[in-house]
Amino acid sequence: MIQFKRYRQIPVQISILITLFLSFAWIRWSHPPAPFTANYVMGFVISRAMLVTIILWMVFGFYGLSDFIKSKWRLLWAASLLVLLGWMTISQTWAFGLEDYSGLAPNAVLQFALVTLFAITVACASPPPRVIVSGLIISLVLHGIIGNLQVMRQSSIGLTAWGEIVLDPNKSGISVIQSGAVRWLRPYGLLPHPNIYAGVITVSLLSSIIWVLSDHKKRWIGMGVFGFGFWILLLTFSRGAWVGFAAGALFALPFMMRRANFWKRILPIIGLSVLVGIVFIAMFRPLLLSRVGVGEEGIELRSISDRLVYNQIARQAIIEYPFHGIGAGNFPWYASVYIFYNTDYDLRGDNVHNIYLGILSELGVIGFSLFTLTFSSPIIAALKQRDTERIALLAGVIAFAVIGLVDHYPMTLIHTQALWFSLLSVAISPQVTNSQA
Repeated sequence: MIQFKRYRQIPVQISILITLFLSFAWIRWSHPPAPFTANYVMGFVISRAMLVTIILWMVFGFYGLSDFIKSKWRLLWAASLLVLLGWMTISQTWAFGLEDYSGLAPNAVLQFALVTLFAITVACASPPPRVIVSGLIISLVLHGIIGNLQVMRQSSIGLTAWGEIVLDPNKSGISVIQSGAVRWLRPYGLLPHPNIYAGVITVSLLSSIIWVLSDHKKRWIGMGVFGFGFWILLLTFSRGAWVGFAAGALFALPFMMRRANFWKRILPIIGLSVLVGIVFIAMFRPLLLSRVGVGEEGIELRSISDRLVYNQIARQAIIEYPFHGIGAGNFPWYASVYIFYNTDYDLRGDNVHNIYLGILSELGVIGFSLFTLTFSSPIIAALKQRDTERIALLAGVIAFAVIGLVDHYPMTLIHTQALWFSLLSVAISPQVTNSQA
């Protein structure tokens, strides 16, 4: 019995690691629920993996819960998550367009319920931060290779069974950078868009700094992984991910500086980053200029103008429904109705590319306040522990928070939402003690 109690966390922690690996791949079951249905999110393999993890945690006696509740900050975080989930649930009663798209709100609630329970499970089960960091680094290498091959071939590489979509730069709807007659395919990895791929690469790249600062041989492996990962991040041409990476690195810097020989180990990486950046600019200068807005390429101008339209629609929703919002997950339908009746734009309903405007418009001031609490309280708790692995994971949390200013996927997609909240969960998880046995 003693041995069982001592090792009962292992199945849960293995399940957590598998789930995080799945956050990098858009893998669905055969014959999944259709989009816009109440259980659409359950069509993804990662959703079932999260559910299995939660059940395992319950079966093995809510491992780690006793240590988790010792911190008032962790308790505040869990309570705010659950209250936010409750607010999202009751928002279904006033969801905009409920009679037309009744599946949007229930699906959003179901997704957040899975993420909330999974995040609390992760925080209680306390998977070692170094193991999670190593898992992210391995994912960076594997998925970096996939993305690099897609760019080299300028097409998909035959991994559709693992989530890869069919990629053809000449096909409408595929994300490319255009400069003159050149249409350059951006890497997708096993995800449905290069920006999402760039996001998961960003948090993994920030974790690789731990290996760079290591005292062991893996320092040299870490340097190689970082150089390769930084190259892949540049190849995504994701402006939001670039800024998010910079923000995460700046956040981690003052904490990482406390390690012995920090500058001796970090200066070669800075030099490597500069070298990789120079090579990238030399090879892709016309495409880079197009991406940053120099010139008049229609693809880039359309991308910017569309985002401005959805931002304006979100502001209108906030003005109309400031207190309770338009209901969880309902912004795409609200935007569709607004565009149809108030504009002549050739656009469909979509998420606003700013998670903060999205939360305010869907859940109102109350929901936004709860969301703010779910991130402020755990960051305070995590900073009290201050070991570098947790700081690296927090850097990924900060990167996603900054990316959320210009993109919606950290909150709207089950894969990235689970990854984002899980990084925070591991960062605030208690140290494993004998009291958990």
